[in-house]
Amino acid sequence: MIETLPFYDYELISFLKVSKGTRVLLVQNRSTGERRVIKEIQKNAADTESAHSEACILKSLAIQGIPKMYERKESKQYVYIMEEYIPGESLAEFVRRGGISSWQRAADIMLRLTEIVGQLHHHKPEGILHLDLQPGNVMIREGGIFLIDFGNAVFLNQGSRMYRKGTPGFAAPEQYSGAPVDERTDIYGLGACFAYLLTGTGGESAIPGAPARYRRLLRDCMERNPDERIRDTGILYERLRELSGEFKEQRKESRNDNYRKNKEGSKAEMKTGFLQHRREEYDKRRLLVGIMGTGAGEGVTSLVIGLGAYLRKKRGWRVALAEMNESSAFAKIRQAYYGSGYEKNPFEIMKVTYCERAAGTYYTKLCNMEYDCVIADFGADHGRGMEDFLHCDRKIVLASANLWKYEQYLQFHARICEIPGVENWLFLMTGDKEDLDMLRKKHGLNIGEHRYYSNPYQVGKEGEEYYEQVIGGKTIWQ
Repeated sequence: MIETLPFYDYELISFLKVSKGTRVLLVQNRSTGERRVIKEIQKNAADTESAHSEACILKSLAIQGIPKMYERKESKQYVYIMEEYIPGESLAEFVRRGGISSWQRAADIMLRLTEIVGQLHHHKPEGILHLDLQPGNVMIREGGIFLIDFGNAVFLNQGSRMYRKGTPGFAAPEQYSGAPVDERTDIYGLGACFAYLLTGTGGESAIPGAPARYRRLLRDCMERNPDERIRDTGILYERLRELSGEFKEQRKESRNDNYRKNKEGSKAEMKTGFLQHRREEYDKRRLLVGIMGTGAGEGVTSLVIGLGAYLRKKRGWRVALAEMNESSAFAKIRQAYYGSGYEKNPFEIMKVTYCERAAGTYYTKLCNMEYDCVIADFGADHGRGMEDFLHCDRKIVLASANLWKYEQYLQFHARICEIPGVENWLFLMTGDKEDLDMLRKKHGLNIGEHRYYSNPYQVGKEGEEYYEQVIGGKTIWQ
């Protein structure tokens, strides 16, 4: 009953799932109307251990496409986990109603799901295995793909000493034999989900019914021997891209056309003074820091928040954070901190000023206010935001050398490589040190390691040293 829940501000809307010892409840805040999910797990039930594991894992994550965990509580009889509610329809519902309009649409869904799983596997400081990749745990809604239900998930370093059985038809054989699990176990689940998208059924028996062009890939994902499987999500991502065929080529040509136009436009603007800094518009006593990503999901907002909190706490600076993109991330932060009824802009958190939708004349005004530092969050806006980015004292670019994002970096580099002074920018990248060292030598850039902190307000001594190096424009290596 809802009165047994220790979340008294919420009322029950419906039961999303009920099983032995576990209930999943959809609840709504009585004041704000915000909806969330509460998992109620009976203590000593079979799911208690997985509930603790799920709470620990979700708390460590801040990945687009993964639900947020808000709170964990316990009573004498139950463990409760409150999570973000992801509305929409499951992949299973999507397929049943005939939502797959083309093979390319199926490949696009799998590309995004593979990217999310890849981010889990490469999560720092410890990678994560989901171990229950099946259509009921993939949500499709306007704006993206979401992976839910981390009750089976484990950290990679646990894979050799524990296992979860998963969902029949989608779980790899080693999940039932007790053999060690690793990234290849999730590769099997991804292959099974793709087979389901293409045929409407799961398991290895679905492979013969898939389109001929995809059967080899499905077999390579779902080999019963893990040593014969695709070993990494980056490899799977690239093979999915290759199999997208003409659709991929059309998109690639469109992207190339856009970048050629942008680059030609940039060269024309350079000739007319585009790169002549308009610093007379800004107070030169202010330190202006611009942070931009080569693509969405690189962690720009997290770094902006972390640097702002660090400069305020350790240096005592007056800091303003300016949202120069269309992501609405600052609005979500405001609602999470103050509640959905709070609409003030700008607002403050821990004595740092947050300015939503700051692009334009307000940004110029902000740069002349009584702040010691203004940190601008440009997201992945390489168009309108580039001019203001070039006027910043510190220019920081977040990128990735991982296979599924490497093309984004190359496209960005092709656009900015002729800009004077680019060698002085700080590129913070994820990837192997050897790959980053190769890029540093090949492109002559100041490239360092990108470290992501799930809670940028609390990063410890190591994180504070990292932020100090970043604000100084230094290259960072572990």
